[in-house]
Amino acid sequence: GASTRPMIAEIDFKSFFFQFSWSSSLADAHAFRIRQKYFRCVAPVQGSALMPLAAQTASAILAEAPSIRAGPWEWVRAGTNLIYDNILISGEAEVVSRRWSRLIARCKAANAILGDTHSPRTTLVSCGLEYDVTAPDNRRWRLAPAWCKKTADWLRVEFRATRTRDR
Repeated sequence: GASTRPMIAEIDFKSFFFQFSWSSSLADAHAFRIRQKYFRCVAPVQGSALMPLAAQTASAILAEAPSIRAGPWEWVRAGTNLIYDNILISGEAEVVSRRWSRLIARCKAANAILGDTHSPRTTLVSCGLEYDVTAPDNRRWRLAPAWCKKTADWLRVEFRATRTRDR
């Protein structure tokens, strides 16, 4: 059923690119030579196609989330949302508070470098959205006004329907 005292919380990690290191076999596979000098990438390079999967898998593990292969409703019921390297948890206040404490402890144990964090609360701005769960029977979300303004300004100044890249 629906939460009677809902809360939400968020962790936004610093870039995961600098927090992972490749296994020896992946480092060897991401190696190159320049003028007889051998270079081996021991960490993922920016733009690596594996990084979204690695980042979301690491986030899911830290958040004690459902399997990354789970269906969307399992994620909804679990009150877990991953957006790249952001973790948003939601649910009953006591449950969110316990999950938050475990999440912070797991991040510390994993030496994960945290960016912005928002401990359990009833309102939150995350990834361009504003959430308000203050009234359990009237939970709301909307696009963040700052993101809307930025988009409107870009459309007014930069967007051209005749440009191929803008279509």
